[in-house]
Order: sequence, then C-alpha cells, then structure tokens
Amino acid sequence: MHLQNKSSLLPQKQNYPFLFLFQLQAQYLHKYAALATSFSLHYTPKIQLSASVGTSSLAFGIQTKYEIAARQFREIDAGFSMTKPNYDASITM
Repeated sequence: MHLQNKSSLLPQKQNYPFLFLFQLQAQYLHKYAALATSFSLHYTPKIQLSASVGTSSLAFGIQTKYEIAARQFREIDAGFSMTKPNYDASITM
C-alpha cells in the first residue's frame, strides 16, 4: 500500500505579479510645433515629455523621461534635422 503525502493533495497558492498598467497621454499639435506628455501609473511611475519645433526644412526635438520614485531624469534625447532638396542631415544626441 502506497501512501501519498497529504500536503501534495492540498491546492497550492499561486502568486501572480500585480501589474497595474495605466497611461495618461496628452498632445498639442501646431503647424510648427508639437508637445506631448505621458504619465504611467506603474510600480515605478514615470513622466515622459517630448517637444519638437521646426519647419519642413529645419527641425529640433527633445525627449526626456523622469522617474518619480527616484526623483531624477533617466533619459534625455535631443535631435536636430535639416532637409534641403539636395541633402538630408540629422544629429541625435
């Protein structure tokens, strides 16, 4: 006669990570400018800001992420673009 361990017959409790993903976004578009922001409610909330200004031949843009829990900027990107009929040039930092 084979006896099983009683603990193997009891239901096991499973722990699943609680992921609360919610993102609030706002955008403003103009003929020569754009501004966008997003706020994510996650276990580490972040604010993302981006802006660009320019025309069809010359443009500048910047994007940054701010981590609220750490109270610091985690990422800053900037770019510059120039477009002419004979060439396209861009710099991203």
